[in-house]
Amino acid sequence: MLIRNTGIAGHPASPAAIALDSALPFSMAKKIKGNAGRKLVKPMKILLIEDDAETASYIANGLREHGHVVDHAKNGRDGLFLAAGEAYDVMIIDRMLPGLDGLSIVKTVRGAGVKVPVLFLTTMGSVADRVQGLAAGGDDYLVKPFAFAELLARVEALGRRPPLTKIETTLHVADLEMDLLKRKVVRAGQAVDLQPQEFKLLEYLMRNSGRVVTRTMLLENVWEFHFDPKTNVVETHISRLRAKVDREFAIALIHTIGGSGYCLRAPDQNFSHDGVSTRFEVFGAVRRLGDLPVRVCLLANHVLRHGTNESRDFGRSRDARHGSAKGWHHGIGPKD
Repeated sequence: MLIRNTGIAGHPASPAAIALDSALPFSMAKKIKGNAGRKLVKPMKILLIEDDAETASYIANGLREHGHVVDHAKNGRDGLFLAAGEAYDVMIIDRMLPGLDGLSIVKTVRGAGVKVPVLFLTTMGSVADRVQGLAAGGDDYLVKPFAFAELLARVEALGRRPPLTKIETTLHVADLEMDLLKRKVVRAGQAVDLQPQEFKLLEYLMRNSGRVVTRTMLLENVWEFHFDPKTNVVETHISRLRAKVDREFAIALIHTIGGSGYCLRAPDQNFSHDGVSTRFEVFGAVRRLGDLPVRVCLLANHVLRHGTNESRDFGRSRDARHGSAKGWHHGIGPKD
C-alpha cells in the first residue's frame, strides 16, 4: 500500500510515528496525529474506484470517519456502472484497473455529459501521464505514494465546486431513446443498429429536438467540417438514418424542412427555426414568385437581406425614385 505518513501538522514523521501509524487502526492513528484547525465540511457521496484492497480500505475508512459516504468499486467495469447510475459529489479513480482503465472510464462519462469532479489517484506520475489524465477529463491528479491529509484536502476542495450541469446519460424524443453510455438506440422497444457516424448524427438531432438544423450546422458539429466538402455526405447519412429510425414505424420523426434543413421532433412537438428560418422562407417565396413583376421580387430580396423592419422604407424610397405616388404594387404593403 503506497501511502506516505506526513506526521503532525505536515512535518516529516519519525520512524516511531510511521510504525505506529501502520500498526494502529485508522481512527486511533488519526487521533494521535491530530486534526487541529480543520474546518467542518458538508458530507459528500464519493465513488472510489481502486483495485488494491488495502489502499481502498484505508482511503474509504478515512473518508467515512470524516463524515463522507463512500461507494467502492474494485474494477473498471463496476466503477463505470456506478458512475453512470448514481449521483456522486466526487470520484476518486485509479488509472490502472482491471476490466476498464481509469482514462477510459473518465472519457466515457465525460462524453455522456457527467460533470462530477474526478481525482486521479495513481502510480503513473510522469508529466506526460498527468497531462494525459487531465486532458481526458480529470480535475485533479495525485500520485502514489500519497499523504491521506493531502488526499482529503483535494477531495474536499473538489467537493466545494458548484455543480456545472445536470447529468444527462439518456436522450428521449417520443418513443426514441438513446443511451449515451452504452451507445445504444431503441425505438418502441426495438433496437436500432447504428454505425458510429450515424449515432453521432442522431445524437445531434436529438439534442436539438424540435429545432431546424441546417446542412452547415451538421457539417460543422457532426463531421467537424468548417467548409463545404461539395459532397452529399449529409443527405446520404440522413437517408440511412431515416431507413433505420423511421421506415419500420408508422410515425416519422426525422423531417426535411424545405430550403432550411432537417428537424427531429415528436408528433406533438412544434419545430423552431430559432430566428434564422425567415431568410430561407423568404428565399423560397422569391423563387415561387416567378411570373410576378421584378418590383415584388426586389422587395422580397430586400427583406431577405435586411429584415422586415426596413421593407416599408425600401418601398417608399423606390417609389419616390421612380415618381410613383401609388404606393406599393400588387397589394404588398400600404399605399401612401
